Amino acid sequence: MLWTEAVDFTFRDRPKWKGKEKKSQGICCRHFLEFYGNGECSGITRPLLKQFGVWLEDTREIKDGTINRHFASVSTVLRHCVQEEMLDMNLPITPLRSEYPGRPFYFTKEQVDEMCSIKTRSGLSDLVRFASLTGARQG
Repeated sequence: MLWTEAVDFTFRDRPKWKGKEKKSQGICCRHFLEFYGNGECSGITRPLLKQFGVWLEDTREIKDGTINRHFASVSTVLRHCVQEEMLDMNLPITPLRSEYPGRPFYFTKEQVDEMCSIKTRSGLSDLVRFASLTGARQG
């Protein structure tokens, strides 16, 4: 089975992917097509996926977390085709990169108290205190 056949089948047959050809799953699959071409799915190996990650990093300047999403899309296509018996192959173990944990951002109790002590429009301090106690996002 060729890569494009596997992708088309997955988008047609996998309920969670139907209609998402232009969403992130489709973008990831097209990036893999650009890297690998329309080759046989049986030729997709762990070393090839590692090379794909390096290619994404070098040519697209994509970070580790997004590269992991690309690996997940390729893996999902292969796994779906194998499970539906459209493809007979041993699935490669997906290489994962360590992701940046993100920036934890929160206000301390002292900062919330300071914001609430500033006299501005009425009710604003109640809103600030409510948002800080419920974990609401700043936006």
